[in-house]
Amino acid sequence: MYYAARRNSLEELYSRVTEQARNQYTLAYAPTGNDKTKDYHAVEVRVKRVGLNILTREGYFSAQIAQ
Repeated sequence: MYYAARRNSLEELYSRVTEQARNQYTLAYAPTGNDKTKDYHAVEVRVKRVGLNILTREGYFSAQIAQ
């Protein structure tokens, strides 16, 4: 969430937000062969390029399938 005190600030913030939206990626992960006895699975994301910001969660809970 961004706040702007003046109109010039709002224009600058809008420019920054659109630039961020233009330069982001979404990755999908479809696990196979996970330990089905565990409820929680940790996820680690790494990149080789310096200076990138990574926003991710630390893991996920597997869905329990009723039998």
